[in-house]
Amino acid sequence: MKDSGSNFNRAHRSTRGAVVVLGLAIALAACGGSDEATSAAAPGAPAGSSSSSAAAGGGVDVAAANTAEEIGQAVADVYVQAFADLAEALADHPDEAVALERMRGVRERHIQDLVALGRKVEALSDADKATVQSAVSRVQSGLQYDPAIKPVYEAYTALHGHYRDAGVMSSNREFNRLFASFNILTQYAFFDLLERQNPEEAERLGL
Repeated sequence: MKDSGSNFNRAHRSTRGAVVVLGLAIALAACGGSDEATSAAAPGAPAGSSSSSAAAGGGVDVAAANTAEEIGQAVADVYVQAFADLAEALADHPDEAVALERMRGVRERHIQDLVALGRKVEALSDADKATVQSAVSRVQSGLQYDPAIKPVYEAYTALHGHYRDAGVMSSNREFNRLFASFNILTQYAFFDLLERQNPEEAERLGL
């Protein structure tokens, strides 16, 4: 499993445009979803904090994204990298408590990168915002089976199966919700959407 994250990092550098939509039964729209699926954000992060350089665990250079096209691509890259980092963090199938703590950490790191990109989105014209949104729409609609990204998809679905079979997904509502919420992380780059769908998170982040 751990090799899946490493393989993605190598493939991602040579196929920057490749992105994935995860077609699980638990999957939600990349730019949508319910409060139920997004309310389990990791606690303790400073409100309004954001990444000003490459993601701590993801390797996406958030600071380098300036044009609408670059920002849209970076949002997609952070989204995909979050799945790769989750697969690596849980590759040894830790027990429920340890897995939940690791998952919170991975999720929060990528939320901070998406919030940093969202601040750039806020400064764009309406036309340029539409360009960013189009990039996210491409994440929703295409390349689910691209060979450069497929190992990440397989690792994520395998993790879901492992914790489902162990009974964690049914017995621990927060674990299930947090795991599913990776599918809609891109909402953190679109503040209007986040404020409508998860006002508590928008307030926590100082948006």
